[in-house]
Amino acid sequence: MTIIRAENLRKIYRTAGERCSLEALAGVSCEVTQGECVGVIGRNGSGKTTLLRMLAGVLNPDEGAVEVTGEKAALIEPTGGIELDASGAENLRNLLILQGLAPARLPEVLEKACAFSELDGFLEQPVRTYSSGMIMRLAFAGVILLDVDVLLVDEIMSVGDPVFQRKCANEIRRFTKEGGTMILASHDYHQVAALCERVILLEQGKVAIDGPADEVFRAFWQRNEKDLMRITAQDDVIRRNPLKALTPLAESSGEIRIEAVRLLNDEGEDVREACALSPLTIEIVFSGPEAVDSPMCRVQFHRADGLFVMGSNTFRHGIDLGRFQGRGELRLTYESLPLAEGEYFVSVGLWPDEYRSFIAERAYHYLENAFVLRVSQKRQDGGGIVATRHRWTYRNE
Repeated sequence: MTIIRAENLRKIYRTAGERCSLEALAGVSCEVTQGECVGVIGRNGSGKTTLLRMLAGVLNPDEGAVEVTGEKAALIEPTGGIELDASGAENLRNLLILQGLAPARLPEVLEKACAFSELDGFLEQPVRTYSSGMIMRLAFAGVILLDVDVLLVDEIMSVGDPVFQRKCANEIRRFTKEGGTMILASHDYHQVAALCERVILLEQGKVAIDGPADEVFRAFWQRNEKDLMRITAQDDVIRRNPLKALTPLAESSGEIRIEAVRLLNDEGEDVREACALSPLTIEIVFSGPEAVDSPMCRVQFHRADGLFVMGSNTFRHGIDLGRFQGRGELRLTYESLPLAEGEYFVSVGLWPDEYRSFIAERAYHYLENAFVLRVSQKRQDGGGIVATRHRWTYRNE
C-alpha cells in the first residue's frame, strides 16, 4: 500500500530581489509503501530538507503534488518549536500538542516522552542551559512516541551518546515493524545504512538513484570519490605524486616530513579499496635534515562518524628509529585486514614519542584523516566493524 506519493516536485527559491534563483527541487518523484524506512542522502544543497518540508506540508511546491496517507509527524528542524526559557518538560508538552496529540492522551505520552529522553533532573531546567545534544534528545522524544502512521525525520540521528542512539534506532525499527512508514534524511550514512533497506540519492534537486541501500551507497561513493578521498588541506598530492614532498599542516613542527604514503595490496599495487581479511600494507616514506631522537610513527583508522576503530605505532612494537637523520621507510602490514565493509579515514603521523603524541605538543608531521580506504566484503562474512575468519557448524541429533 502506497503511503507517500510525490509527483514531479519543483521548488525555486528566489533571492536578491528575484534577480537570482535556486532550483532546490527539479522534478522529484517517489513513492513509499507502508512499513518502509527510506533513507534520503545527498550532498549539502541537494534538496533533502526541501523534500521533507514538502512531504510534511510546511512548504508548498511550485509545481507537482504530494499525497500522504494517514497521520504524520515531522522532525525537520531540531530546535523548531523549542522555547529556550521554558523547561524541558514544558517544551515536551508543547511539542506533543503541536504535533496534534489528543488532550486526553497528553499526560500518558508526556510521561513516556520524559522517560525516553533520559534527561531526568534536567527536565525542570530551562532549555537554554541544555547542550545541543540534550535539545536533540528532547526533540526526538517529542515525536517518536506519537501514535502516527508516518514519521519524517531530518538530521536527528546524532542525538546523545552511542547508547541513546541505539535506543532511538530500536524505536524506529519498532515503529516500522508495526506498520509505520518513515523517511530519514541524513548525512550520517552509517545510521541510514543500518535502518534503511532502500535509499534515495538526490543530486542538484533531482533523484539520481533510488534503490537498495548498498547499491546506492556504492554509487554515491563512486560519484564523489575525488572529494571523499581527501578531506584535509593536503589536497590529493600524495595520490597524484607519491614522491612529492608534502607541506606540513599547522599542527606539525616539521623536523621530519612525510614524503609519501601508499596503501598497497598483496600484489604491491597502490589502492584505495581493499577486501576484508585480505593483506594490506601501509608504506610511509619520510625524511629529516637534522637528527632527532627516536621518533615514533602512528597509523590510525577512524570511521566516518569519528569512532576510533584501530591503530598501531612503532613504539609498542619495539621498532626504534634511533637517532634519525636522512630518509627512512616504514611498512605496516596487516596480513588479514580485520575491518568489515565500510569507509575508513586513515591518519598517519610522526611524533617525538608515544606519551607526547597524546597531549598538546605538535607532531613532527601529521596527516589527520588524510586518506580514505573503502573496504568491501562478501555478504557471508558478516557485518559490523570487525571482520574475522570464522566458520559455522551444525549438528542435529
